Amino acid sequence: MSPGMQGTWTEDCWREKILRRSLPVSAELLARLAAKLEQGEDFPTDTPPKLCRVISAFARIIAKYLPQTPADQLQHVGHLLTDVAAHLRFAERSRMTQTPWSMVQATEAFLKRHVGDTHHFLIRPQWTFNYGIVGDFPQVYRTELGALSWIPLSEWEKLIGLDSDQKIFCISFPRSERLNAIWHVSWGHELGHILVREWLQDEFDKLWRLEDGKIRTEIEKELSRNPPQFIAPLFKDTFIKSIAAQQTKQAMEIARQGLEELICDAVGVHLLGPAVLAFVCEFSARFSPDESPLRCGSYPPWRYRIRLMVEACKEDFEPRTVIHDGRKFQYPGPEAHHYIDWLKEASSFVSTNKDKEILEGNIVTREAYRVIETNLRMGINQTLGHLRTPIAQYRLHDRIMAINDLVQKLKKRLPPNEVGTWPHASPARLEDILNAAWAFRVAKCTTDPKWGTPDDHEEMFRLVLKAIEASYVHSTFGPKLANGEPV
Repeated sequence: MSPGMQGTWTEDCWREKILRRSLPVSAELLARLAAKLEQGEDFPTDTPPKLCRVISAFARIIAKYLPQTPADQLQHVGHLLTDVAAHLRFAERSRMTQTPWSMVQATEAFLKRHVGDTHHFLIRPQWTFNYGIVGDFPQVYRTELGALSWIPLSEWEKLIGLDSDQKIFCISFPRSERLNAIWHVSWGHELGHILVREWLQDEFDKLWRLEDGKIRTEIEKELSRNPPQFIAPLFKDTFIKSIAAQQTKQAMEIARQGLEELICDAVGVHLLGPAVLAFVCEFSARFSPDESPLRCGSYPPWRYRIRLMVEACKEDFEPRTVIHDGRKFQYPGPEAHHYIDWLKEASSFVSTNKDKEILEGNIVTREAYRVIETNLRMGINQTLGHLRTPIAQYRLHDRIMAINDLVQKLKKRLPPNEVGTWPHASPARLEDILNAAWAFRVAKCTTDPKWGTPDDHEEMFRLVLKAIEASYVHSTFGPKLANGEPV
């Protein structure tokens, strides 16, 4: 019976009346809130307003077509509005007062340089002590609206003002580490999640089809050798097959998650060098290094991750002669040797195989990591092939002269934003600034027992943040200003 007809009361009609009255109000309020946020002038880049515009358009087109919405879809539409409204927190928290705003523009430019100008990034804090990435928001909304057959998707596309290939992501960092620029090298790892997603979509199902049967057979053999005592013999085979199916699925999840995280680690080291290893050593020290993936959300053990990073960085651990402007210098030299010596201690940390013993001790993790180790190198190479422009791995020894210059500036309490002395100076690269900051910090902690207070670190962080901003402005607008072009 329709809502307007007199007759027997029904719960469905009653709920429909409520939803048709309340949903237009909710949608309009969401659209207005998103539009108000979009007009904010305290965002470090134009990406947060882009997300607000996309959300506002989503809410407005939902509201416009609510009269055509079938009664049995009203609850679903209500859930969509609730979910999308929650995404405004990403934009709201990306204001300059909440972020290390002076490095946000440079970071977004760095990320776009490697994945393309169609990718946009907003950066915001989270109270969780972790880094992460979510998105692509326009594609998520496109998929949701595409399932609502009564709404013309093309109309929403016109409202948002973005081409269909434009993507928006949100990168999160721990709120307590807002100023800690040297930890934000983790954003290279988060960029890896965008790149590895394509590889996983293209390759993981293929490789798992080759492994599924073998793993299931191995698990069944293991269970047959050590069957649970409480199972009656009559049901043993059925029970074993059931458990093997569950554990094979679990192994698949661990293999997929492990490959994703380890490839992202490799991407971070490839783009930003030893600074990523330094960060992971410090960040992971708060956690158990050998936790089984079965107990920590399928993530690889930290010792396992650090071992692979040490291997990727080992070329920078070796002394060598560096030739610069026809002159010979010994690497790592006085400015970087404390940094390299500290990083080399990670080699001792990974010399024990406690993590591998944990992985080998369970059939599920043993089989999952056999798959990981068989396919990891291929995954890394193919994922790096998705970079916008192929680049060689960042090597500290190749950049040591720039690193020396930047460390010396930090020693003088100057922002390390350029290499050389004006007017014979060039803007420092983001990668060099971050590695130089790590080198400076490790050297100070090693040689000066009085250095290392929160105030000391905050001063260093602010110098680094100021340097990243100044270097970005110099490299972006300097050539235009020199040529008399408008900026």
